[in-house]
Amino acid sequence: MFRTLLVEDNLQYRAMVKELLLQRFPQLEIQVAGNRDQALRLADSFDPDLIFMDVRLPGCNGLDLTAAIKASHARAVVVVLTSHDLPEYRNAVQRFAADYFLSKNASLEIVFELVEDIISDKALR
Repeated sequence: MFRTLLVEDNLQYRAMVKELLLQRFPQLEIQVAGNRDQALRLADSFDPDLIFMDVRLPGCNGLDLTAAIKASHARAVVVVLTSHDLPEYRNAVQRFAADYFLSKNASLEIVFELVEDIISDKALR
């Protein structure tokens, strides 16, 4: 199984992404978190290979959360997903140790291709 953590506070969007990912990639084991505390707890107990991270979470910045998680889970690949496709977020991604940035408006095929590449890359390690 390829462990995936989806950190997203919007319940509908989170459920949709989880369902679509599982349909396309049945080898994924997906856990979800809606806030910082849940994400940190799951990162430690679940030890994800892949993390989808929303930028804006209740009482927390997803970029800061990314840096905190990557500090203890450096091998996890983090994809920042946001509906706020702003240059300052794109530029901040590397500074906060995220690996990829995708707009929530990106086509599903782009998301699927990225996940396929990440799974393939992890399998080669």
